[in-house]
Amino acid sequence: MANTNPVMERLDLLSEQWEAFATDGEPRLLLWQLEPDEVRMIDAFLAREGDERTGVHTDVFLTLEAPFEHPETHGYALCQEMAAGYLQNREALMEAGVDASFQLEPYPEHPGNDIPFLIRTCESFIAHHDLGRNLVLVLRPKAVADAEAYQLWLHRFVLRAPPTVRAIVLDDADAPAFLTLATTERVRGRPVAAGLEMPAVPEPGGPIPGNRKRPGDQS
Repeated sequence: MANTNPVMERLDLLSEQWEAFATDGEPRLLLWQLEPDEVRMIDAFLAREGDERTGVHTDVFLTLEAPFEHPETHGYALCQEMAAGYLQNREALMEAGVDASFQLEPYPEHPGNDIPFLIRTCESFIAHHDLGRNLVLVLRPKAVADAEAYQLWLHRFVLRAPPTVRAIVLDDADAPAFLTLATTERVRGRPVAAGLEMPAVPEPGGPIPGNRKRPGDQS
């Protein structure tokens, strides 16, 4: 890492880890293994990538926090959250010169059909906005009703996801919660230990500069 700023060094390291994952055609899910004090650097990384003036990568990162409640309909909940965030930011996107006319197609909630619908929605979003590389779903559910069922849902997702639809899940480096998935799906799931050595890093002095919206931004 050439940067002498300790915060920027860690951001650059995360950027390198992401690039290695994103340019590999096989994996769909990045299981980012973090120490508790490293999570803030992921937040800073996502903030930087969420602004077209500071972002390093051509991927669009979309954070989704819908609770995991029902494994047969969770994909629908993610689509609803995606649509709500897009609608909330439509005016800002239009002011930035973005064609913000994308709309979520109506859907019947057929249990078990949620993942195909989620993927179709992502592919439609990618086509509408002519995204540069990947649409990345950063899955940070506020609650998980059944951890085992959630791993099974993620497994179903990675088996169906195309190369342009990726996902990130944050995991505990000391006690990984997704070992079963990482062991079962060695090709589509990719565990990566961040290894940022945070005790040497001060708290960031302020937000990443810039606030220009990208398609999918929800903040």
